Amino acid sequence: MEIKIFLIWYLLMFAFGIIGLPITSYIFKNWKDKGYAFSKFIGLFSFGIVWWFLSAIKILPYTQYVGWALFVLAIAGSLYWIYKTKFKITKYMIMEEILFLGTILIWTYIRSFNPRAEGTEKMMNLAFMNSINRTENFPPLDPWLAQGGNINYYYIGHYLFAIIGKLGNISMSYVYNYALVTIIAQTFTGLFAVFIELFKKGKEWVKITFALLGATWISYAGNLHMAYNWFAAYFKGEEFTYFFPDSTRIIEFTINEYPAYSIVLGDVHGHYLALPFLVIVIALAMVALTKKIGTKSKIKFNLLISPLIIGLYGINSWDMITALFIFTLIHLYQTVGLKEVLEIKIKYFLIAEATLLFPGLILMLPYIINYSPAVGPEGGFPVGIVPFRTKSAPLPWMQFWFQFLIAPFLFMIALWLKIVKESALKLFPVLLTITAISLIIGVEFFYIKDIFDASNKPYFRTNTVFKFYYHAWVIFGVAAVSYIFAILNAEAVKTKSKLKKFQTPYKYFVFSISSLIFIMTFVYIFVAVDDFYPTDNKDIQQTMDGIDYIQKEKPSDYKAIIWLRQNIEGQPVILEEVGDAYTYSARISSTTGLPTVMGWPTHEWQWRGTSEEAFKRKAEVESFYNGTVTDEAYKEFLSRYKVELIFVGNKERETYSQIDEERIKSYGEVIYDETDTFIVRVDDSYLGS
Repeated sequence: MEIKIFLIWYLLMFAFGIIGLPITSYIFKNWKDKGYAFSKFIGLFSFGIVWWFLSAIKILPYTQYVGWALFVLAIAGSLYWIYKTKFKITKYMIMEEILFLGTILIWTYIRSFNPRAEGTEKMMNLAFMNSINRTENFPPLDPWLAQGGNINYYYIGHYLFAIIGKLGNISMSYVYNYALVTIIAQTFTGLFAVFIELFKKGKEWVKITFALLGATWISYAGNLHMAYNWFAAYFKGEEFTYFFPDSTRIIEFTINEYPAYSIVLGDVHGHYLALPFLVIVIALAMVALTKKIGTKSKIKFNLLISPLIIGLYGINSWDMITALFIFTLIHLYQTVGLKEVLEIKIKYFLIAEATLLFPGLILMLPYIINYSPAVGPEGGFPVGIVPFRTKSAPLPWMQFWFQFLIAPFLFMIALWLKIVKESALKLFPVLLTITAISLIIGVEFFYIKDIFDASNKPYFRTNTVFKFYYHAWVIFGVAAVSYIFAILNAEAVKTKSKLKKFQTPYKYFVFSISSLIFIMTFVYIFVAVDDFYPTDNKDIQQTMDGIDYIQKEKPSDYKAIIWLRQNIEGQPVILEEVGDAYTYSARISSTTGLPTVMGWPTHEWQWRGTSEEAFKRKAEVESFYNGTVTDEAYKEFLSRYKVELIFVGNKERETYSQIDEERIKSYGEVIYDETDTFIVRVDDSYLGS
């Protein structure tokens, strides 16, 4: 069964690559791989966003039959295009497909040792996927706030992977983990393709090797925090101990995550879902520089990529901000370089910006209308100024960024020493460097006001640093690798300068420094995997089922969850235990997609910008299970939240010590009763119908 699921998943991803090929071949027509490395995710996004839009405006439902009809049409259209254009496969496409498949296989093996979709944000993301899977029209219901509206958070990324589960008839508990490893594979393969295109000169094997090393470094390396602590322990004569999350909280009151940590941790959260799309944005930016502003080619290009750029708002809105910043920089650079009068320059710039914005805004309008970001919860301007006393401390800041900062520094020295020609300084790495430094320095002065600013003042810029650091890691990483490649691959500069004797020694120096940094940071992924995945335990029964742990640890819950999945259609409201965030609470709604009265109160607080409703509901659920109010109040509670199913298992008994099970059974028919778990279907008379 597990092999079958893997094959279905891979073949569907391959098919989405075919769907995306006409688009990528047009956008990346001058690339060696014709954009094949990005075709899977561009195909998935293009297919998914059209279906989503048609469902959101109530033209087509989100059902398996409709999905397959659209899928067949999309595949047929792409195959016809391949036939008519006599499309040819290149060696780079084959290489990238092998990299993609190989990466998925490796990480599927690793993840199968700990596929648990529980802990940190995992339950939340699984809840989103299950709710999306049950919906027929968008937006999907909030699984943790019955009768309270739709998901008020980024859910388009979860939706894109839920599509694969919908088409392949794959349970969301498997979809969760296959989404995780597919994102890894796409990010790695996409970075490889970017580097292959960036490295114009040099021997083929050198470029391919460097592209592989660059993609590996950005995807799997850690920062220098672990190496610093190892050296500190060594010189102090102390035993070195390390836990892989340690390097992600090094700047006080912030989160400092990066891809390698996310990959190992396994939260299929917004920032991680957007990771491969950020790499695609970088690739699109490379193409954008070749499109002269004010031309029809630039307009067509912007119109075509607009849905993806603005679509990031529904995957992780922070990525849209960074993407728009990159393209605005490009437009400004191209505008300044025009030999036109100021009025014409302004006109071309505004046209470029408008064509990049408006098609995507129109397509994303159903999402924009239904999403109310909890930004600036106290009202007023949503951007705040960071007080001087809360700036990042120099040492941890350097531990995080030194490995990237040193690359442009080494390159500038190489230019000064005339070790590389001035022509080696390419525009694109410079643009990426400006973007990354703007993000890194920008968060020292400004932050986006959100729920942390309102309710937890010391952590007021947590999200801002977290999200923009995440982007800067990838963007600066691409620039840094480009600088090092330019130095090591540079031909000897013919010069009479006395500095000529430094050319070869300096290359060896740069190679040594780069290799040392690579080793010191890349070792992190092995430590992290060893911490999180018991790959040396041969007694573990490997699986990619995210709720397999429930079957082993909470078998009565597992049986009830499977029964609910198989026997309950639609999204009737189910009542279950309410507990703290990042725990096993809200496990029924999370694993089935059935909305519950209240899931994790603190998360609803973050999504809605107010805590009053969330904690009021938590208290009401407690009163209901404990039987501390009148029968009339119980009836009003069931009616107000349209509770159709009441779940009672060990978790409810554990949390609500005064639970009256006989009274709960009296509210309707017991439709499931096995061992220590039962489910009641509430009588219509209690629902006001």
